[in-house]
Amino acid sequence: MRIAAVAFVASFVFVGLATLPAFACSYIANPDPPIEYIVGRTETVFFGTLIQKRVRTVKEDGETYRVHSLLFRVDESFKGKKDSRQTIEFWEKAKNLSSCDVPAPKSKVGQQWVVFIGYDEGSDMLRYVRHSQFLSWHYEPDTKYDLPRLDKTRAAALKPRSTFYGQVERAMLDAPQAGVILNI
Repeated sequence: MRIAAVAFVASFVFVGLATLPAFACSYIANPDPPIEYIVGRTETVFFGTLIQKRVRTVKEDGETYRVHSLLFRVDESFKGKKDSRQTIEFWEKAKNLSSCDVPAPKSKVGQQWVVFIGYDEGSDMLRYVRHSQFLSWHYEPDTKYDLPRLDKTRAAALKPRSTFYGQVERAMLDAPQAGVILNI
């Protein structure tokens, strides 16, 4: 009995020494909300051609980052600034990467992009999660997916409508009201 108790206590000691804290990343609100919601909360949205790319290294808060400065010719402005050129930056960690670190989107001069600048949902956390780097996307006209996506982005900017994004836990309508349509 005494040997069994010692073995039992020893197993807890060894198990305790072998454990390490675990950390993981989770991107809030994945998948992204509908495009109408995103466009409605973004200052500037445009379709443009990448005309210049510069990559520089920046040290900040003890970390090293590669900053991709991308200069776009604005081919079509959907919302916000009407400048003929716009610059955005994509950041990525250069070393000491963890599973939380996302590389900058691949970009080449001459590519066409749909760019979102200044998303604001009123939350610093969500402003980071839905940054230009994660919302903007390379347009490939030969894919069956990108043209409808571009058209939907354009329509959302040209004909804005009220949208909400969230999870409906309970919906009730006591009595029908004139002019109210509830689709759930």
